[in-house]
Amino acid sequence: MSRILIVEDKDSLRTMLEEMLKAEGLRVECAATGTAAVERLRAGERFDLVLTDWRLPGADEHVSVFLPCTPNPTTGFFFYVKRAEIIDLDVKVEDAMTLLISAGMIQPGGGPDQQKKLAAMAQTARAAQAMRTPTAGIP
Repeated sequence: MSRILIVEDKDSLRTMLEEMLKAEGLRVECAATGTAAVERLRAGERFDLVLTDWRLPGADEHVSVFLPCTPNPTTGFFFYVKRAEIIDLDVKVEDAMTLLISAGMIQPGGGPDQQKKLAAMAQTARAAQAMRTPTAGIP
């Protein structure tokens, strides 16, 4: 029997989904926070399907992320990331998908300055990451 985890912070919506799926004969379990769901998954619990909000509030707010594979973006990996660990980049979805699907061969916007823009974006991401990483030797 399929095992489903519903991760939803709104009690009424979580209960409604649970009742609907159980009425279909499915095995359903619930978590009210992203933190609780992540703890269950880290503990090794396995589910056939996880239904979740895209944003899960809590002490460590988590956002659900789908990382598509290239060249077929309909396959990929789904995971939770703490909101505080996300680095926002100034890139349109269409441009990101073009870059992904072409495996980097087509760089959106083209033009002579494109490499400089991509390098600047990468440097911004590296600088943001460095700000989050404690410096060696400093507590």
